[in-house]
Amino acid sequence: MRNICIDLGGTNIKAGIIDNDQLLYSCSAPSMSDQSFLKVILVLEELIDQLLEKTTTKIDSIGGIGLCMPGIVDVDNNKVLAINAKHEEAIQFDFNDWANFTYQLPIVMENDARTALVGEWQQGEGRGTDDIVMMTLGTGIGGAAMINGKLLHGKHYQAGCLGGHFTVDINGSQCNCGNIGCVESQSASWRLPSLIEETEGGKELLEQESKIDFKRLFDLTREGNQVAKNVVEKIMKVWSVGIVNMIHAYDPDRVIVSGGIMNSKDIILPFMQEWVDKYAWTANHHVEVKASIDTENIALWGINYLVNEKINQQVNDSV
Repeated sequence: MRNICIDLGGTNIKAGIIDNDQLLYSCSAPSMSDQSFLKVILVLEELIDQLLEKTTTKIDSIGGIGLCMPGIVDVDNNKVLAINAKHEEAIQFDFNDWANFTYQLPIVMENDARTALVGEWQQGEGRGTDDIVMMTLGTGIGGAAMINGKLLHGKHYQAGCLGGHFTVDINGSQCNCGNIGCVESQSASWRLPSLIEETEGGKELLEQESKIDFKRLFDLTREGNQVAKNVVEKIMKVWSVGIVNMIHAYDPDRVIVSGGIMNSKDIILPFMQEWVDKYAWTANHHVEVKASIDTENIALWGINYLVNEKINQQVNDSV
């Protein structure tokens, strides 16, 4: 069965057509999170048209549409209940009507971090265990948890997916979620310039560099820049503390960390694993910390699995 799979992120939209275990074609576009959500929907439709054209697929051969995005998602009714500082108009958007009216297809929605976890469980570093937590590092910081092969959702659909908003510093900065000292407000990419500026020597570094993102920061660390080293160590401590909180909350066998930042896993993973080994209270079991090996497409694989699961469930219920 072919499915249309869409990962609507804070920075980019990634779309693909998956046929069973084969990604036939994928494409992407800026997410325009500061624009009207109706404009974003038009971009989604353009990407879907491109998918269908490039794979010579007719819409009646598609099983369903899978859409994952940040925020708290009502997975039973395909509604965005809350979202933080991006795509806020999605809360009022009727995704069921859109998918049915435009494509005559069912839609399956999920939080993006949960979807990435499912992708890892099926295709990546989560294979071999049914007890996993995930931390996604990027524009924001997301979380997800799976226990005994089941995603955690909770009555209000927010269980497990707010790992980026655990408080790690009661004297920290205010997050755009409104809380104080979140993992995200102390370490996400949107906070990077101010985190550098708050570090001794950071203002001078910002004056020397026209632009510093995480890639450049880790490159400077490898070059021996002491200010960059100090910033990186501070941020990695925040990520690691957040991971320990997730371990204490959800009791996993494995932690998977994803996002483009993990291109610097040679620095990040040993630090995280050492911190977890030292500070996580895990009784008599060892929790592995792994980096996602396919951050670009893993959410597409995850939402494809969830679409197939939902369709199969509907078929079984009708028998």
